[in-house]
Amino acid sequence: MVPPPLHFLNALLGLRQPTPQRGSADAALTPDAAQTLAPMCTAGEMAVLALGVENFHSLRSRLGASAMKTALEQVAQVIQLHLSPNERQGHNEEGIFLIQCPGRSASSAHLLANRICCAVAGQIMLGREHRPVRLSAGLAQGPMELRKTLLTQAQTALQAARRSATGVRTGHHPSTD
Repeated sequence: MVPPPLHFLNALLGLRQPTPQRGSADAALTPDAAQTLAPMCTAGEMAVLALGVENFHSLRSRLGASAMKTALEQVAQVIQLHLSPNERQGHNEEGIFLIQCPGRSASSAHLLANRICCAVAGQIMLGREHRPVRLSAGLAQGPMELRKTLLTQAQTALQAARRSATGVRTGHHPSTD
């Protein structure tokens, strides 16, 4: 299965779109077209993971934008290796990755986040010092119809994880509102 273009994933996940290159497959895919390519499932539960590169801005300042862009592409490749066929990821230029996991429980998503964080730290090294790329993670789980709320909650949990340096944090479950 060929993964969807990054432009589609970013539109699906609600991320800021990079400017597509003329003639690329992404250039022809508008946000309206991305909406017609909705996820396979629209009912049930889902987990959303927000993963962020720790110290992203200081790393980008020290190593340069080009090196960080390459690192983000490598992180995306490692993440993709751990996802099932119905799970989708997207990322922005700020080192934030969002992953939609339809049908995945919070405990299973927590294990997935830990597995991804360990794999990235073990496989991707930066700079002459060969420092591992470390990720923080936020998690939200709830009904699929609250996807946008789950995305926000996962990002909020990511920010809490970054502040507390405790690994994976779980966001508020929206069905309890």
